Amino acid sequence: MEIYLNHKSELRRIAKLKRKSLWYPTSFLPNWQKFLQQLNFNTDPLIAAYFPMSYEADCQDIIEWLYNNSYKVLLPVVSKSKDHLLFNEWKPNSILRKNDYGITEIDNNIFYDPNIIIVPLLAFDKIGNRLGHGEGWYDKTLAYYSTKNFQVVSVGLGYSFQEVEKVPCAKHDVPLQSIITENRLIFCS
Repeated sequence: MEIYLNHKSELRRIAKLKRKSLWYPTSFLPNWQKFLQQLNFNTDPLIAAYFPMSYEADCQDIIEWLYNNSYKVLLPVVSKSKDHLLFNEWKPNSILRKNDYGITEIDNNIFYDPNIIIVPLLAFDKIGNRLGHGEGWYDKTLAYYSTKNFQVVSVGLGYSFQEVEKVPCAKHDVPLQSIITENRLIFCS
């Protein structure tokens, strides 16, 4: 177990440095639109996104496009009383605040269950394994919804340079179903 933890933390350290040095502004919107066309929802899905921090892939153009096309956009909330993320509805006039982790959240207590969750990442592999910041919030959230038999589509958002051959995984890690990069859409096996 010690070797695994050292390997994962070392990959996280390297991935953070790589993302910071290679980050550049780009749009993921064209591949997001292709991804959304592939899904079959009977009604418009509730879509959870995030405001980027620490050189994460920026999905703000996706958020704006979703809002302008009448989708309900949600942002994550870290709750001290829950072991998974909660989600508030975002609108351009929403009151925002930074939580203890530096994550931008909406300041209200009305929560929704998303149908799609856009997940930030440090590294990923072609089968959907993802390396995050190490707190496990997205893994806990995806596991929570699977135990409730509530189907959630998980899609990672990151740069192609963040792909690695293999992300080390533990039992609690939940693989992503898809990954969107600036130049391709990956449906994970």
